[in-house]
Amino acid sequence: MEGQVYRLAEILGEQRQATKDNVQRKQARTGDERDESDDENISDNDSDDDENDIPYNPKNLPLGWDGKVNYPKFLPLQ
Repeated sequence: MEGQVYRLAEILGEQRQATKDNVQRKQARTGDERDESDDENISDNDSDDDENDIPYNPKNLPLGWDGKVNYPKFLPLQ
């Protein structure tokens, strides 16, 4: 068990270090740089909000007038 923990720590060590570096880099930025980055992220997210998106409907339940899934009061267990 202890060996598995050390192996997991070894595998995740690189990702942890990359995360630490990213956080330090973001904290070192000035306010103007943060604002510019936030503006870029907002404009990127706007393109994803199309009205033609198909809603997530894994069980193929009927959609209501608003395009959302109408969940029945009782869903049978499978």
